[in-house]
Amino acid sequence: MRIAYVAPYQGPTLLETRPVLKNLALAGNLKIELIAELLQRGSHQVEVLSQGEVVERRAHFYPGFREPRPFHPGVPVFYASSLPIRFVNGVWPGFRTLALLKERHRASPYDVVVIYNLKRPQVVCAEHAIRRLGLPVVLEYEDGVVDVGGRAERGFRSGLHVDAAKRLMASVSGCIGVSPHLLTQVPSDIPKILLRGVVAEDILSASERPATSRKQRVVYSGTHYRSKGLEPLITAWKQLRPPDWELHIAGPGELTTMLETMADNDPSIVFHGVLNREENARLLGTALIGINPHDCQRDARKRLRLQDHRVPGGRYPLYHHTHGGPGAGARGGNHLHDRQLRRGHRGHIEARDPGSLVRTLGCQVRTGDVRTRSSSKFTGYLPHTSHRKEPGRPEVTKP
Repeated sequence: MRIAYVAPYQGPTLLETRPVLKNLALAGNLKIELIAELLQRGSHQVEVLSQGEVVERRAHFYPGFREPRPFHPGVPVFYASSLPIRFVNGVWPGFRTLALLKERHRASPYDVVVIYNLKRPQVVCAEHAIRRLGLPVVLEYEDGVVDVGGRAERGFRSGLHVDAAKRLMASVSGCIGVSPHLLTQVPSDIPKILLRGVVAEDILSASERPATSRKQRVVYSGTHYRSKGLEPLITAWKQLRPPDWELHIAGPGELTTMLETMADNDPSIVFHGVLNREENARLLGTALIGINPHDCQRDARKRLRLQDHRVPGGRYPLYHHTHGGPGAGARGGNHLHDRQLRRGHRGHIEARDPGSLVRTLGCQVRTGDVRTRSSSKFTGYLPHTSHRKEPGRPEVTKP
């Protein structure tokens, strides 16, 4: 089966040739790669079609191209052109991604179209595939209809897009969702799969390293975006200064330069830049604590929410939380109730300011004891509308 995977993928050459740090999504890129590889292993021919969008306004034309360094030799990646000029950039990515889909379909017809989320280019391509090409469309639903910061889209044009996205959800042939809440937005008669995540083989291999051979490291790996809470994390770390511990930060982003300035050559804070999948797995495999900070806004108040993760083979419980965005609360994307977070994971840290973060993070580094109202055992992912784990549901898939 020949599959068009229409997704906002950002490969290495795109990162080098287009200014995409403001809309960079490392976790999304990784998941797109893993799912495409899974489909390819199932004897399908997969092509990734990406809008390659530049959100920063620039009077510059970026031509479309084929990724010369694809993540898999059997999965080609094609990027649409970009023209980030005001009033043009709103329609250009959808228009040019659709042209790319038509071009590739003429060269060799597709059998199925898979779209990653409901951004405008994905919606435009899906509507064309259904109405003009008569192809089945599968929606991979990750974040709802939000902008790059996780906020619900607003405005007249955005309202039209939301309406189009809602109409499309009634026409898709299937839906893959990361949360029960997102799956409830799709009509009940459409086949659905709850897929919590995909785990790469290199992560599983890194988990085999015993904790006794690991270093006293706290590791963050991801995009350096303003919603991630990295600034309070570095501030707290410099106040804490735990002896013989290091904070390792991997990944790029719009805040990288500022974060490096904040670190001020502190030898216990190490930046790694962009890592490939193998390098990232090796880094995680050297650490005892993985940390995933988010700066959330709720009830008109900002607070820092961190979940400390089990790095592969590490000694602390896992809670993998995907941020629903500032103000999203329990309704946004993959976001869960605070009550469920506390009940489901003992490594959940809540801090309203760097001072309280210093105390809680210091306690975690010293003893592994995070004093929150939660059980001492990880009980699994909890659905949006219930405190019970859903029986018989696929939670994590490995390639």
